[in-house]
Amino acid sequence: MPIKSNSKLISIALCSYQGEKFLAQQLDSILTQSYPYFEVHIFDDVSIDATLEIAKHYQKNYPHIYLHQNKQRLGFVKNFEQAIKRLSSVNTYLALSDQDDIWHSNKLERCYQALSQLEQEYSDMPCLVHSDLKMIDSAGKVIHPSFFRHKKIEFSTEKSLAKILGYNGVMGNTLLINYQLAQLALPFPKSLKYHDYWLALVNETFGKRKTLHTTLISYRIHRHNASENRKAHPTNHQPPPFTEDNRKETLAYLLSHYDINPKDKRIMTAFYHYLDSNRNKISRAILLLQHGFLRRHIWYRLRVLRKLLMSK
Repeated sequence: MPIKSNSKLISIALCSYQGEKFLAQQLDSILTQSYPYFEVHIFDDVSIDATLEIAKHYQKNYPHIYLHQNKQRLGFVKNFEQAIKRLSSVNTYLALSDQDDIWHSNKLERCYQALSQLEQEYSDMPCLVHSDLKMIDSAGKVIHPSFFRHKKIEFSTEKSLAKILGYNGVMGNTLLINYQLAQLALPFPKSLKYHDYWLALVNETFGKRKTLHTTLISYRIHRHNASENRKAHPTNHQPPPFTEDNRKETLAYLLSHYDINPKDKRIMTAFYHYLDSNRNKISRAILLLQHGFLRRHIWYRLRVLRKLLMSK
C-alpha cells in the first residue's frame, strides 16, 4: 500500500542505558525505514559508558533524532512511562524501541498500515499493533527465525484477555500504539515490572489489537538486556508461574482504577485468585486450565503445571 501524504508522524521512544555496544546499529536500522514520517527520541537513563557520545553524534547529524537525558536513574519501566507521557499526541503514533535490536526496513510501514486500518474500523478506541520477532544472539547470529513459533505463542484475531493475563507474548519492542491507548494506560501502576505487559493488558481490555505474524525485528538476546533478565535465576525455591513479576499488584490496580465490564472482570478475578498464595496448588492449577491462561501446547502446559506443583 503506498504511503499517503497525510500519514501520521510516528514518534519513536528509544530508552537507553549503558547501550554503547549496540545503539549505533539500532539507530542505523531505524534510519533505513521505508516509512519516512518519523522522529527518534532517545531517553537516556544516566549512562556512564559511551552511549551519550553515540547518541549526540546521531543527534548532530540527523535533525529528526532528539536526545533527552534523565537527571537521575529511573529504571526502564519508568523511563518508558515518561517517554510515553511526553511523546503521546493525538496527531502521532508511538513506537517503542529497545537499544539493542535491529529493525527490519519495513517495520514502521507495516505497523503503520495495520494501525491506521484499525483506527478506521474502530474510531476513537485504544489500538495496538505488534509483530513477531527473529531471535539473534549478541553477534547477530540467528537463534530462531520466529519468536512466536519458538515460544509456541498463538494469537487469534479475536479478543484474548486470558492469554494476555497469562503468557502474554506481546513484546514492547514491536509495539505501535495510538494516542487513546497511551492516555488510558497512564499512569503506570507503581508496582509494575514490565511496561509491555501493562500496555497489552489495558489494550486487550478496552481496545483493539492487531497481531502481525511477520518478523519485523531482529530481537537480540543477551545477558544484559531487560527481556533476558525477566528469567528468574535458578534456585531451589522457584515461585509459582506468573507470580514473580508483581502481576497480582498490577491486576489489583487495574480492577480498582478502571471501569471493567462484568465478563472481563470475571476473567481477571479468576487470574487474581490464581495469584493468591493462600490457595492450594491443585485449586490454582485448575484455574490456569479452566480459564485458558496457558498456551495450548501440551508440553508447555505440563512444564508450567510441574513448576506450580513443585514451587514453594
